[in-house]
Amino acid sequence: MKKYYENFILCGEADFHCLVCTMTMHKEDLDRHIENDYHDDCKFLAVLLDEYKEDGIYQILIYYYCIFCNHIVKRSKIKRHISQDRHISNTKLTKIPTCKLYVEYKNEYVVVKNNYGMIKVLRKWEWHGIIKRKCLLCNITVDCNDKHISEHDHITRLIKTYVKNEKFLYRQINEKLFQCFDCMKIILNNDLLNHITTQEHDDNYLKHYVDTSKIYSQLEGNTNDEEIKDYGKIRAKLARYGRKHYIKLTARGVKGFCVLCAKFLSVQMSVFESHVKGSIHSSHLKLRLTNEPSIQPILDEDYEIMPFMKKVKSLVYLSDIEVFWMNKEYLIPKSNFMMWKEIELDKNNKKCLCLACGILFPCGKESAHCMTLEHKKSFFTSFVIFTMEPEDHIFREVKPNLFHCCSCNNLFPNWNTLSRVAYDCNSNYDVLNAKFNGYLGNMIEIKLSHSCDIFYLDVLRAVFGANIYLTLNYSHNENSKVLNLENYIREVIR
Repeated sequence: MKKYYENFILCGEADFHCLVCTMTMHKEDLDRHIENDYHDDCKFLAVLLDEYKEDGIYQILIYYYCIFCNHIVKRSKIKRHISQDRHISNTKLTKIPTCKLYVEYKNEYVVVKNNYGMIKVLRKWEWHGIIKRKCLLCNITVDCNDKHISEHDHITRLIKTYVKNEKFLYRQINEKLFQCFDCMKIILNNDLLNHITTQEHDDNYLKHYVDTSKIYSQLEGNTNDEEIKDYGKIRAKLARYGRKHYIKLTARGVKGFCVLCAKFLSVQMSVFESHVKGSIHSSHLKLRLTNEPSIQPILDEDYEIMPFMKKVKSLVYLSDIEVFWMNKEYLIPKSNFMMWKEIELDKNNKKCLCLACGILFPCGKESAHCMTLEHKKSFFTSFVIFTMEPEDHIFREVKPNLFHCCSCNNLFPNWNTLSRVAYDCNSNYDVLNAKFNGYLGNMIEIKLSHSCDIFYLDVLRAVFGANIYLTLNYSHNENSKVLNLENYIREVIR
């Protein structure tokens, strides 16, 4: 890829645009183009700016191009660009990383693949963001599709975006806007996670899945009935495989759900197999199948743990956005703090999974479950790894060898898995921080008490309302003592 950068070609997943020749091409045409005499003759249009010589900034007509980042920069933002960490690291790269997705044009379609196989087949206009004569990237009405996708402004916008395959295929247009390739609509950043749980998205995902299988088979020349994939047969095959590996299909087969890892999966055999072979699933399976008691993991000497209650110095509940503000430093969503996760298997089948107790219960019964003795004990007897990076995350050991991330609300089996995935954890911290900044809503301060029961009751009342009454499970029996904070810490450490 580096030689294309140095030849002033903007490189996207499937589209490439030569800035000096003002020509758009596909990947198979790149080498032929840069060896062409016409391209050599046009290179004089790229002028290296003396003041930014070491940063590889060229002026090409009215544009400013960074040869290290393969990026067009406005004149007023050049200094900001060259000061960013990404640019500084790119100047030191000797080899450009390859894209994780493989995208190619086939006739009037665009085929998107990854290392495990085909993901989706899109019509050419859908790939370019043109739906019903409107370009979602340029936000204008289009009279002629072919003319528009060849225009410089459109193609540079297209290449500037990023296509990602995380639970579903989408294009990140900028920091605030995303294009869903299933629904073919623009989604705001704050609504992205909510969007993929809607019935509309599920229906569109299923429709695209069926269409993709048939179109791809036809493009590959597999036009007989035996070779064209039948969705019913695929679903049956996935269901058989899933039953062996703790993966359930939703009622309409739109998604798979791994009950070991509490994670939704795309309904593709390659995704199922990759997940089952992964270290997280394998470790969860090992914990599930072992009959021997789990052994307390040996932590690196660089890390420290402490009981959860000892970590809490202050606690405020922001009821309007349902987020806990802990120690005036950590923002933790309500469900993450209380350690439950809502599981929508399909439209009429919603459950809550308690990540601490490992049981399913009906949605709407969260308060009843949190008032049980089992959950209260799980809440208090978790350890906190308080020197673990990144610093905006809190990790709790809910059971020996089983760790809960308060940011992404997922469970990770064994210490090695946790330390490896911690940096890639999807914390949505930017979204929470945006909601928190300028927050003027209701703030409920939860006072720290020497009695765990009183503290826990105040937490439940903040979350569920003042009509919550908790049985003091430790004080009913005259022979039992009220569990205070000092006794709790002493017993846990023991």
